[in-house]
Amino acid sequence: ARVRDVTFAKLMRGMNGNALKIIPPQHAATFEFTAMEQMYFESQKRHKAIGSPSQVKEQLIGLAQKFGANEIIAVTITHDFAVRLRSYELIAESFDL
Repeated sequence: ARVRDVTFAKLMRGMNGNALKIIPPQHAATFEFTAMEQMYFESQKRHKAIGSPSQVKEQLIGLAQKFGANEIIAVTITHDFAVRLRSYELIAESFDL
């Protein structure tokens, strides 16, 4: 989640030009958010599913119920395609797909 937040903060600050470049986790660890950015990203957590496969499954089911959705579309934002693919595999496995 931090990588996504740092990536979007840098985009909002114009640090990436107009390109959405996903940064590696080691770069995200040292990034400092402004107070406004911290408040914004904290407020967005209620719309995200983050954690272990079982935690993500519970959160996705809760979000679907909250919004009355009968399907879920997941988007994983990461700098590495293999990591992104693995996250989708973990979600599928948790739902026995």
